[in-house]
Amino acid sequence: MNRRFGVITEDQTDGDVVRVVIRRLSGDQTPVKVRSQKGCSKIKAKAARIIVDLVATNDVSDIIVVQDLDRNPTTKQLNDEGQLRQLLSDSCQVRSAAIRRLICIPVEELEAWFWSDEEVVKTVGRGKGNAHPEPHRIMSPKEKLQRLSYGENAKPRYTTQDNPDLARKLNLAICAKRCPSFKSLVDFVASSALASP
Repeated sequence: MNRRFGVITEDQTDGDVVRVVIRRLSGDQTPVKVRSQKGCSKIKAKAARIIVDLVATNDVSDIIVVQDLDRNPTTKQLNDEGQLRQLLSDSCQVRSAAIRRLICIPVEELEAWFWSDEEVVKTVGRGKGNAHPEPHRIMSPKEKLQRLSYGENAKPRYTTQDNPDLARKLNLAICAKRCPSFKSLVDFVASSALASP
């Protein structure tokens, strides 16, 4: 059976980014069904039900759950990644041994991935900006992309709607080298291909 991916994300643009990456790695025709949940708390509450539905209606063989590792609004410290991973793993338990699962946790936001690639940063900044060797250490990477994109009218040109296009340009090898969460996604998709009969 060809691999068929089900992707659960906090919002649609994150799902679209993951779909682009999967298809760049596995081929343009790879089936990818995205379910976005409009917030992280809904993923934990609904993941098992969504997985059951994806498996039943789309013959999904691989599930990828993507949730950002946010900061505590009071302390400004990153939340505990191990605790979040365990919560997501527990919420994704369904009775289906044939389904492979990945819990992918971008630190602090999926937008950190774009900071790995000099060309993508320059695209957002219209020639300005530099890639970061450890994008997962950037505080508020999405907001920093917006600030980098400010035009003459002091309004950002970048929005998260641009993320799928940026994912098409992203150097996957550099991003996998610099972003552990992205490497986990790349490795999972590669291992899915090997798992195909």
